[in-house]
Amino acid sequence: MAYVTYKNTTDDELIGGELDNLSNILSDKEYSVREEQARYLVNEPKAKPDKGRNSVISSYPRNYKEAREAKIRSNWTCEFNQQHGTFINNINNNPHVEAHHLIPMAAQDYFENTIDFADNIVCLCPTCHSRIHYAVRAEKKEMIIELFKRRRNLYLRHGVEINEKLLLNFYGII
Repeated sequence: MAYVTYKNTTDDELIGGELDNLSNILSDKEYSVREEQARYLVNEPKAKPDKGRNSVISSYPRNYKEAREAKIRSNWTCEFNQQHGTFINNINNNPHVEAHHLIPMAAQDYFENTIDFADNIVCLCPTCHSRIHYAVRAEKKEMIIELFKRRRNLYLRHGVEINEKLLLNFYGII
């Protein structure tokens, strides 16, 4: 738990890129072909995968399809405040939103089942995404509680038991 609390950057930042933006690298045609070949969305509890390791850190793999599904479900809008505007992404012609695991992937070791599923991924405008990582505690807390209230009932169907206090603890707020 100390690692999760201490952590001030995302795993993606540590390894140098946004893994959940693979769909932005592929053309729409390439992405559609890949999506048809291997649709992977967690609809029931699924065991967590093994950690991957590079020369510096180890982390759990992310499934870019789950992030894309979350973006589609959010209708490419900021889930914290739908009034927040953003730019149009030139790769897919949708508003740019960033995927954020509400239960941080750094907390995966505390769960038997994977936490990399669309119901755990919130879509945020770039400002709100930075806010959830770097804002003062009071602002982070408000944001996390609001986002958690909207989806707290979804976690059990994935076999993930979590409450507000534990979630805030993962962010180092309690």
